Amino acid sequence: MKPNDLNEPLAAQAAWRLAAEHACARIAPSWPLDALIAVNPWWEMRDEPFHCVSARLAALGDVHCLMSASWFEKQRPDGAPDVGKANRPVAAPHWKNIPAWLDNLQDRRHKMTWSDEVTHQISQFCAMFLQREQGALQRSAASGRVLGGSLYAEWLAFVQADRGIEILMGEPGLHNAFERLAPTHEQLFAEAIEVLVPHGDSAEDYLHALLLDVKGWAALCAYFDRYADAAPGAGSYMMLQLLAVRLAWELALWRHCQSAHPSVWRSLQAAWQKQWQALDDMVQWHAQAQTLLWEKQADIERAYRSPLHARLRMPVPAPLAVRPNLQAVFCIDVRSEPYRRALEAQDPTIQTLGFAGFFGLPIRYRALGAVSSEARLPGLLKGQIDALEQPVKSDDKAERYAQRLNRRARMLDCNGLAPTTFSLVESLGLGYAFKLFKAGFFPSSGQASDSVRSANVTWQLQKGGVPLTPDERVALVAGVLRNMSLTGPFAPEVLLVGHGSTSQNNPHAAGLDCGACGGHDGALNARLLAMLLNDAQVRSGLRGLSIDIPDDTQFVAALHDTTTDEVICFDDALSARGRAWLEAASCMARRRRAPQLGIKPDNDVLLKKRFEQRARDWSQPRPEWGLANNAAFIAAPRARTRHIDLAGRAFLHDYDWRRDTDGAVLELIMTAPMVVAHWINMQYYASVTDHRHYGSGNKILHNVVGGHLGVFEGNGGDLRIGLPLQSVHDGKRWRHEPLRLAAYLAAPAAPIEDIYNRHAVVKALVDNEWLHLFRLDDDPAQLQQLTRSGWRAA
Repeated sequence: MKPNDLNEPLAAQAAWRLAAEHACARIAPSWPLDALIAVNPWWEMRDEPFHCVSARLAALGDVHCLMSASWFEKQRPDGAPDVGKANRPVAAPHWKNIPAWLDNLQDRRHKMTWSDEVTHQISQFCAMFLQREQGALQRSAASGRVLGGSLYAEWLAFVQADRGIEILMGEPGLHNAFERLAPTHEQLFAEAIEVLVPHGDSAEDYLHALLLDVKGWAALCAYFDRYADAAPGAGSYMMLQLLAVRLAWELALWRHCQSAHPSVWRSLQAAWQKQWQALDDMVQWHAQAQTLLWEKQADIERAYRSPLHARLRMPVPAPLAVRPNLQAVFCIDVRSEPYRRALEAQDPTIQTLGFAGFFGLPIRYRALGAVSSEARLPGLLKGQIDALEQPVKSDDKAERYAQRLNRRARMLDCNGLAPTTFSLVESLGLGYAFKLFKAGFFPSSGQASDSVRSANVTWQLQKGGVPLTPDERVALVAGVLRNMSLTGPFAPEVLLVGHGSTSQNNPHAAGLDCGACGGHDGALNARLLAMLLNDAQVRSGLRGLSIDIPDDTQFVAALHDTTTDEVICFDDALSARGRAWLEAASCMARRRRAPQLGIKPDNDVLLKKRFEQRARDWSQPRPEWGLANNAAFIAAPRARTRHIDLAGRAFLHDYDWRRDTDGAVLELIMTAPMVVAHWINMQYYASVTDHRHYGSGNKILHNVVGGHLGVFEGNGGDLRIGLPLQSVHDGKRWRHEPLRLAAYLAAPAAPIEDIYNRHAVVKALVDNEWLHLFRLDDDPAQLQQLTRSGWRAA
């Protein structure tokens, strides 16, 4: 609709509301630091071809969805065309919001540019407002109620009481423009669009460009809106309020310039009108300019896939014909793949499997003594089961454990052992100062952050406040086993291995933990599933569903620390032989990883110590490389890839289509784990192609905002989203190669195509080239790719 073509007030309100909602719908959520998970920052635009989104973002916000021409030039093989020389425009046309135009048109210079000042002022207010309101926001998000506070109304009261801005910018009279702003965000939208949007033009792109100025806070608002959308009418409430604030700055500066600088305003008005007329041409210009770069992007993706395809076409060794001596189920995380290879190398009777690290348990966890719950499942899903921690015995040990967890939570709010916590030392005394000194200069061995659970606690599983019935527990476990393709034969020992990461002084620590567990480590989920699978009543029920677990099979929960490559087994339930295999695998994994971290692979004892020191060193900016260089997702029996070194670049999900008679497991894999892998892949991709907009900057300069809302780089600017620079760059080169995910499914073509056609998300990702989807045939020589036009040979 065309907002200014409509004369009736209600129709006009509907028009701006539609344009604003559509603009807000283009922003993907970003999770707070304490539950940080990877997200494709362009997720909400997946219904458009990636190259079209890229061109529009480049025009509206100078965003780069591709590496530079010079980067591609360095990747080209000898003799290839010089893409750099073929694509070096003198100046690219970009949309400018009003502060940017004023920076260009005004002769006088301010202490800060208008663009920086507007972003800074909005960002500082959002930090203050959301830090104060975060408790209410989280409760509203958890309950699905519409958020009650008005960010716009509070900002308006704040800015109208603050005369410091006009003094800082040397602009007498600016305060009058703030005094004239409408009292509600609805009125503000109507007034601003009437003044700023030329007759007959849609405001959606303009409003999107405004959100790109404050994309960090917009993404956080999208997170809160995402968890309030269960309530009718919730929509984009928080982000709409933020957009109103940003639009109010446009209107205030326009009016101020009109009254205080009429000659500048006339130039601004002319440039503004001309810009609106040229918007479509800007987008088209970028689309054309990027054509050759997209070709080179496809070339480097094929260069990665070509040797992988050659290995996937190799004959597959015969599977193990005897009962395994040990089975170990790991998360599909790319860091698990090298460790799995190391463990399998210890003995041919060891079998490893890959499954999403929350182990299929859609739980919300409440610790003993806590008043709120934590989601321990992927961000795409909503918790259905509550896991309530309870004491095994009613004694003071459990109470002391709860007190310890509460103290630890308060300490974590102070960002651990960071130099910035010296103010905490003043209040806690010299005991903590000594602890800080010891941790900094004499680091001890450690393990992932929340992995250690007291032996004095257990968990009750509830649904809707009612404990799960025996039948419900059996059905839950049966679904998990079928989804992980583990229905027999069972080894005498079956490890359920979650993962977590150990690091200090790291606001983004949750991003190194398990994304499938909501940015926590996977210890709890592994222990819960082991508890259920070791229950005699559950096993009896499973036999009635044709899943027969032998009496001698023991399930053991464990945790893989991805920083140190140590595997911690809980409850001392693993045999001596199993522990020896794990220790040998950890040594092998560390030897292979050491060169990536610049560590000399000395003897195993010293090497282990160096990895542990790295994990405990609060001055270490790169405790590990996380999921850097991820590039592929493979859903297939492990036998299909066991003979292949995937170099820690592949998410590995076990799947046997012969056991999946109705295709339900394949449907789950394509709509959940594959999509999560795409989110991770795109977060790393965007953090490299445009670190200025979609990376969080230099972690040495980070300041945590609101306890856990996010980080500033320095003391201001927008809230930074994405990965720190040190997570993707080693100081000399990018450690993550930005490739779109290559997803491989070992299944017949018909069920893959059926799921692709029935699920809009999957179809959009494939058709619009956000990822590449391939099919592995029973004949390894055959590989096919699914495209918008159908299947073709790969």
